[in-house]
Amino acid sequence: MNRKQIATKSSIISVSMQLLTIAVTFIIRKIFICYIGIVYLGLTTVLTDVLNMLSLSELGVQSAIVFRLYKPLIDNDQKTINEIMLLLKRIYKAIGLFIFGTGVILLPCLKYMISNVNISNQAIYLSFVILLVATCSSYFLSYRRALIYADQKHYIISLADGIVSILCGILRIIIIIVFNSLYFYLFVSLVQNIASNILLERYCKKHYRWLRTQGEIRSALRRSIYNDTKNVFASKLAGFVYGSTDNLIISAFISTVMIGYIGNYKSVTNVIKIVMNYMFLPIQPMIGNYLETEKKSASRILYDKYLFIRYIVACVLLIPLLLLTQGIIKAWLGAQYLLEWDIIFLIITDLYFSCIQGPAGEYITALGWFRFDRNISLIGAAANLLFSLSLIHEWGIKGVLIGTIISQMIMWQGKVFVILNKFFHFSKKEIIKNYLTEIFRILLFGIIFITCKIILECINLPDSIWGLSLQFVLIEVVVVLQIVLVHMRSRKRKYLVELFCDIKEMLESFRLSI
Repeated sequence: MNRKQIATKSSIISVSMQLLTIAVTFIIRKIFICYIGIVYLGLTTVLTDVLNMLSLSELGVQSAIVFRLYKPLIDNDQKTINEIMLLLKRIYKAIGLFIFGTGVILLPCLKYMISNVNISNQAIYLSFVILLVATCSSYFLSYRRALIYADQKHYIISLADGIVSILCGILRIIIIIVFNSLYFYLFVSLVQNIASNILLERYCKKHYRWLRTQGEIRSALRRSIYNDTKNVFASKLAGFVYGSTDNLIISAFISTVMIGYIGNYKSVTNVIKIVMNYMFLPIQPMIGNYLETEKKSASRILYDKYLFIRYIVACVLLIPLLLLTQGIIKAWLGAQYLLEWDIIFLIITDLYFSCIQGPAGEYITALGWFRFDRNISLIGAAANLLFSLSLIHEWGIKGVLIGTIISQMIMWQGKVFVILNKFFHFSKKEIIKNYLTEIFRILLFGIIFITCKIILECINLPDSIWGLSLQFVLIEVVVVLQIVLVHMRSRKRKYLVELFCDIKEMLESFRLSI
């Protein structure tokens, strides 16, 4: 298979498995709230974010390793691959032990991160220990994932994770209903991590028989990877800052219960985020492979096309999300769990900027320009904390979300400038034209949203399952028609035609796979 076919196959399988997993997750969340309560849902979310903070020690390792694997995989340099994988195995083992030790030290501090809820310290500590062990266990087996991913076989990871996740999801539902036990529910996370990584370990032993994780590592290679890891660490740190610290700040300064309410909305928006991530995840190794084998002019065309496709996907997925999330929450959980519409707008605005900054970030990673990514990300992370902490006293939750959006915009513009100026060597005129194009796209997004909103208000369909489904179809028709009309006479028309052909090919491939 060529690169496009591999990426298409990976996208189809990854998105399909994620959609199935998401369906099970929605059912679990509904049952969890009914049987255990939203207070404990907020607790588990906060504890998970604390573990994400501890996992910062891993940030940058896999990205640096995957980047180093592209060339030896193309050259079939098994010696170098074995050295890299051996180093990753040792690093992950050290990280797992470090996270466990640090987690135990942090136990007495957890009660200060939980506010305005009636939960015993024993419940907090025991829940955290179960999640801590589950997190640490993954590091002793998961290092082989990097090789499978770099070899453009992410669909294997998606299949293994998806199947195990669905089975464990069913197990969680049984545990909640039969035992009504938070601790048994959390223990399934440990089973899930071990099971999925064992499946991938067996796959590697079968398909990479030459893989050896014992021996010596060249000192030059070790130093090079360590330097890359330090630079990537800062970039991933920013991802943690605007992905996890928001919940910790809200929990500490406002209420832990509110994390459960916001989490309901993020469960809906994360459906789209996960679909987009898994749709584009196979592109990263494809870009790395492309940069190793193609000319820069071809890479520029790929970048332009990829950026346009990301924008189209953002319009097609985020505009319905912006209009229908309130109705989805009402139909799914009930009107008592609704929050202000402004909060939805801010969450989805953050998701929009996250989507459209993808190409620049992925090119920087594929090029190995981790130093640039480090500097941009440190500025973005500092801006996030500064604005979130400054605005929370005046605007509450909205202030925290606004700080996150500002951080996203800073990192987006910084990464775009690096790619356009340092890699493609755009002139000042071309860079300004690119910024004007992005402003036009944001305005177009707003115009399409307003058009859809007016149409829905005129029709006034109910917030039932069928009503929401009809609204979704109507919105998608309006979105696609407006995008096609706007770009019909531009040079992007070719990209639209290719995109529709790719979608047709993906649907045909999916039909044949079934």
